[in-house]
Amino acid sequence: APEASSYKQWDLMNILSGRFPFSAEDVDKYTPQELHFADTGYVSFTKGCYTGQEIIVCMHYRGKVKKKLYLLQIAHFINHESGIEILDDNDNKLGSPIKQITDNQTQTLFAIASLPVGLSAADLHTKEGQRISYHPLTPNVNLES
Repeated sequence: APEASSYKQWDLMNILSGRFPFSAEDVDKYTPQELHFADTGYVSFTKGCYTGQEIIVCMHYRGKVKKKLYLLQIAHFINHESGIEILDDNDNKLGSPIKQITDNQTQTLFAIASLPVGLSAADLHTKEGQRISYHPLTPNVNLES
C-alpha cells in the first residue's frame, strides 16, 4: 500500500495546481458551486442528467455566489491544537480551512477555505497573528469540454 506521505504529496500538488483534493470524507458536504466545479469544467449544466440536477441547476441560474474557495498560505506555520481561525483586518472571523496540508520541508501551511467573495485587499491573519497570503483557488490547466 502507498505510504501516507505519498497521498499527502498528491493532495498538496492538487491544491497548488488549483484543484480541490476531493476525498470520500467530502461526499455530500459540498455543492458543485461551492467547489467551483461549474467554473472549472468539472460539471456541466447544459448536458447530461444526474441525481439532484434540478436543485443544482436552480442554484446555478438563480443563486448569487456569496463565497468562493481561496488558496491560503501561512509561511513558518506554527501548529495550534485549537485549529485555525481566519480573521480579517478588523479581527472578524471569516472561517476556517476546509482542507489543509503542511509542507514539512518549508514549514508552510497550504489550505483551502470558503471565504466571502471580494477579499481583494483584506489583510488576513490567524488569531495567533500569523499572516495569511491568499488568492482564489483556480485550476491552472483548462479542461477540454
